[in-house]
Amino acid sequence: MYGIDLNQPIDFFYSSMRYFKEGEHHITRVCSDDVLLLVFDGILRFVEDGTSYEICPGQYHIQKQGSYQQGITASDCPQYLYVHFKGTWSERDAVLAAEGTFSCEHLFGLMEKLDYINHNGHPKVECIGVFYQILISLYQQNRHSGLADQIADYIARNFEKALSLSELSQHFSYSKNHIINLFKKEYQMTPFEYLTRKRVEKAQWMLESTSDTMDSISVQCGFSDYSHLYKAFVAIHHKSPGQWRKERLS
Repeated sequence: MYGIDLNQPIDFFYSSMRYFKEGEHHITRVCSDDVLLLVFDGILRFVEDGTSYEICPGQYHIQKQGSYQQGITASDCPQYLYVHFKGTWSERDAVLAAEGTFSCEHLFGLMEKLDYINHNGHPKVECIGVFYQILISLYQQNRHSGLADQIADYIARNFEKALSLSELSQHFSYSKNHIINLFKKEYQMTPFEYLTRKRVEKAQWMLESTSDTMDSISVQCGFSDYSHLYKAFVAIHHKSPGQWRKERLS
């Protein structure tokens, strides 16, 4: 699992509650910090390095330092706590996954407390203490993430590469059939179908946000050539990449 290494130092910078207005978009930026987002109402939408996210109540997401974030689609009046910090990303055992769920009922008191003390002149060490309590709670609630979720996370981070079922089998030390059956049970699709969807999602973003050629987009998204992108795109959206780009730009 890929996430924040809890055995390495974690620096707290600042935090605050955030309340979006109707029709408001996430800021477009390259953030120099890691940012923990804990949504407790509404839906927060943004694109991060070409991948679209919708963070709903009871879900958290960690935006990685140096990632490019865009508010292409308006959010649905989200209310959330954000925390700017800096951690070490790794795939070790004791990591807080980049995405997960949390109990709003259990954590909301700590979220309010962190917001209050951060804005009312309390010592930074007190803010750090509450922030660490939040991290520990998130880790304890999400550390038993299933194998299917770990496979999905691995695919989401490597979909631009030439991934194969053999590589997944070797990486997770399970047979190909076991991985296919387990993943399909949890995600209602095969790992290959999930991989294709991630590539198409990246292609969607590039078609809307860049002027790159179809051949260039295909390669950057992990497809061997444009014909493979074309077939995958039509299968999912029932229209060609060219039609998609034309409609979005108009």
